[in-house]
This record gives sequence, C-alpha cells and structure tokens, in this order.
Amino acid sequence: MGLFTKQTEQQLKDRCKTLEVKIIELRTAKDVLEDEYFELKAEHDKLKRTKKIEEEEIAHKIRCREETVLMQKKDGIGEAARKADERVMKVKSEFQDKLTSQLEKRGDELRKMYSEILARLPVVDVKIGETTVREKEAE
Repeated sequence: MGLFTKQTEQQLKDRCKTLEVKIIELRTAKDVLEDEYFELKAEHDKLKRTKKIEEEEIAHKIRCREETVLMQKKDGIGEAARKADERVMKVKSEFQDKLTSQLEKRGDELRKMYSEILARLPVVDVKIGETTVREKEAE
C-alpha cells in the first residue's frame, strides 16, 4: 500500500505543479486580455470623440454653406439695388453738375448786369454830417 500511496502522492504533486503552471499561464493571459481591453476601450472612446467632433464640423460647414447661399441671394438682390443706386447717383451727379454750372453762369450774368447798371448810374456825392458817402467808403 505504501507504494500505491507514494505513487498517488507523486501524481498529486505533479498534478499540483501542472495546475500551478496553468494558473500562472491563465493569470498572464488574463493580464494581457485586460491590457488589450483597456487599449480597445481607450481607442473606442477616442473614436467616439473624433466622430462627435467630425459631426459637429460637418454641421458647422453645412450652416456656413447655408449662410453663404443666403448671403449670395441677398447679394444678388443687393447687387441689383447697388447698381440702381449707382445709376441714380450718376443721374443726380450729372443734374447737380448742370445745375451748378447754370447757377454759376447766371451769377456771372447778374454780376455783369449789375456792373453795367452801376457803370451807367451817375456818381452822386451825398453829405451825411461832415463826411460824404465816398469818403466813408474810402475809409
């Protein structure tokens, strides 16, 4: 019986060593899997953030494009209004130039007419008090 017990005892010891080696291998594999899990989780979180940022950028670009289209429509209307304003300003400017030249011409004609009228009038000396009008003008 002693031999049977020693053999069984040896088998049990071998079996324990084999199980201890398997435990160590399983713990190592577990550690490797945990590391991979955390790496994958970090990568997943990073991809989620990247996706969110890209979706926000796309939404922003869409809003910008819509605003650009709206501004172009307004600019089209604004461009027509601006051209009309330019034509109106051109006509006003031409009218103002004509009016100014006519007023200057009339002013020159009036000055000439007054000088002709004054040239035809006789020179009259009027005494006011001790001095004459001509003397006052000379002072």
